[in-house]
Amino acid sequence: MRIKKAHVENFRSIKRIDIDFENLMIFIGQNNHGKTNVLLALNFFFDSASKLKDEDFFAYREAGDNKLLVEITFDNLTDEDKTTFKKYLLTGDLLKVQKIAKLDGEEITQEYHGYFEIPDEPWLNPDNAGDFANREKLASIDSKYDIMSYFPLSGRITKAQVEEFQQRYKQEHKDTLSFKIELESGPFLGQKNVAAGILGNFYLIPAVKDISDETKIQATTNFGRLLNNVIKEMSEQNEEFQKIKEDLNKLMGSFNKDMEKGDEGRPPELVALEQGLANELKNWDISLDIQITPPEIEKLFQLGTDVYINDGVRTSVETKGHGLQRSLIFALVKVWSKTLNEMRLKDIAKKEEQRKKGRFPSESVFFAIEEPELFLHPQAQRQMLDSLKQLSEIPKHQILVCTHSSFFVDMNLYKSICIISKDSPQDGTKPFQCTQDLFEGPDKVEKKRKFNMAYWFNPDRSELFFSKKVALVEGPTEKTIFPLLATRLGIMNHEISIIDCGGKFNLKLYMEVLNAFKMRYIVIHDIDPITVDSSDPKYEGQKNVYNENEKIKSVLNTAYGQTETFDPDFEEIGGISRSVGETKGKPVAALERFENDDTEIPSGIKEVVKLIFS
Repeated sequence: MRIKKAHVENFRSIKRIDIDFENLMIFIGQNNHGKTNVLLALNFFFDSASKLKDEDFFAYREAGDNKLLVEITFDNLTDEDKTTFKKYLLTGDLLKVQKIAKLDGEEITQEYHGYFEIPDEPWLNPDNAGDFANREKLASIDSKYDIMSYFPLSGRITKAQVEEFQQRYKQEHKDTLSFKIELESGPFLGQKNVAAGILGNFYLIPAVKDISDETKIQATTNFGRLLNNVIKEMSEQNEEFQKIKEDLNKLMGSFNKDMEKGDEGRPPELVALEQGLANELKNWDISLDIQITPPEIEKLFQLGTDVYINDGVRTSVETKGHGLQRSLIFALVKVWSKTLNEMRLKDIAKKEEQRKKGRFPSESVFFAIEEPELFLHPQAQRQMLDSLKQLSEIPKHQILVCTHSSFFVDMNLYKSICIISKDSPQDGTKPFQCTQDLFEGPDKVEKKRKFNMAYWFNPDRSELFFSKKVALVEGPTEKTIFPLLATRLGIMNHEISIIDCGGKFNLKLYMEVLNAFKMRYIVIHDIDPITVDSSDPKYEGQKNVYNENEKIKSVLNTAYGQTETFDPDFEEIGGISRSVGETKGKPVAALERFENDDTEIPSGIKEVVKLIFS
């Protein structure tokens, strides 16, 4: 199963948010706006043994509101998931579970509760199953609904039989029944504590992690899990390992005194030590022998196991670069995930026992990776993104990435992008997503193609998603000059991104994206008036460019954006030499015009620059 939706309240910087999920989620935004807290909220949900502190509760919550909760709606449930959570199956084969923490003085309690559908008919309500566990009550409603056919012809009817009947009847008649969704008052699955892994395995890989901690042989580290699993298999299947274990036990056993043979065959040094100690204690009238307990060979691996990497020089992993160390951590998590699934498949006996109980731990795997770009050069970042995409396409896998890198923003995956923002601590962290289809209309294929062309030829345009405000411009001239002029005016602000859209006809495409994500923006473009009459061969081309002005205006959403224009164009207003532009290029011509601090900035351009960086 996979996460479809998440609802979080009162967790750290989060007051209240709702997020829609894709198989690959890319959380982006500025520093200290709450991206990590989204991942930590999910980690809190999946970790049944998590411990909270007072500071984990939203600081600006309303007086008396001392509840923190995370609700997850799952889809893509497997047959085993449907069996395990059959009581909680919602229309559309969804599962919705809440984990709530309550702060009472200094005590914090945590509980899991599930949502279930209640039909209008009271005899289909699971809470009423015990009330209908007799033939008379069932017979009283049988004539209308023909339900006695679900029960044995004779004998006592149990509550368990009624619950099984309710599930079957609801499934078979779901199209004709009316339901309402309610949160159960009792514990999820009827258990006070939710078993680890029952809702899937969630792995949080923080931005900063010491590789020496991760490669320790402990039950809590992925390397420790992997190695312990290998040792377990060696103990059960590897004859050489079993012989070593047997020889070690035999060797260590030979050190101990045999009650029948005495000290025969024992090391004389050990016998001498025992005799020396016994002589010193002869006044106590006792005998003494030293008993050697053979060590568990499995524990020896914990005493001296290191990971060495040969990248031309074979040294311990701790001495390698941070990028390689972080890649190893990620590799350990991936390999443990695969191993875990293989273990479940091989453990037939355990699976059969689970089948009898009707309860299977979910085989879903969730990777939450904070800043996967850390210590990776740009090409390695692209490679990492491709690896994460492929991993997210594996059934039962879901990848959640928190990043500051524009290399991890792929507009082909725009529904996977979630911008995390926080205007004020009081309002808390807010998510901004585009869940609808972009580029709608009869020409949507062409619009998407044009956008992808503009995007791929200049990947740094993805930085717009990390900006406080975006300025969309037609080309490289404005992108080059506006920061220069802002610096001269003393208003330069690096939180504002100027995006070269690759031409006037691409402006609308970027505006649609910014509208969808509710981001602040300003669009600057030329009027490009028609300068020839209708008989001129250039007329249709100029008319087409001029008509684009109205199309740009029609896409503008004034709740987030504004437009400013140059009439007739930027070069004319700025006094930029067209001949220099033709020979050296427009950006160079513009730089030559304004690079001297003594050069006066035309008022029309100065006002536009102030609007951009305000």
